[in-house]
Amino acid sequence: MVGVSEELKTLDLTDIAGICPCPTLLICGSKDKPNLSSMRSLHKLISESQFQIIPDGPHVLNKEKPKEFVENTRSFLELLK
Repeated sequence: MVGVSEELKTLDLTDIAGICPCPTLLICGSKDKPNLSSMRSLHKLISESQFQIIPDGPHVLNKEKPKEFVENTRSFLELLK
């Protein structure tokens, strides 16, 4: 797992994010400081994206804030109908 974490630190999605034609939900916890700036950058690059910040949310949102995570995800998916 440590190897995967190290690889993710250098992952650069800039090129493909700019050409992503799909509606995209970017969701992050307000306490997930390392990922907030990355998510903001991706949001600017993906024209069909929505960016949601869950208050007091940590890195593992689906585990620590499952209700909020599901509500945000469901709302996004409803828009796609």
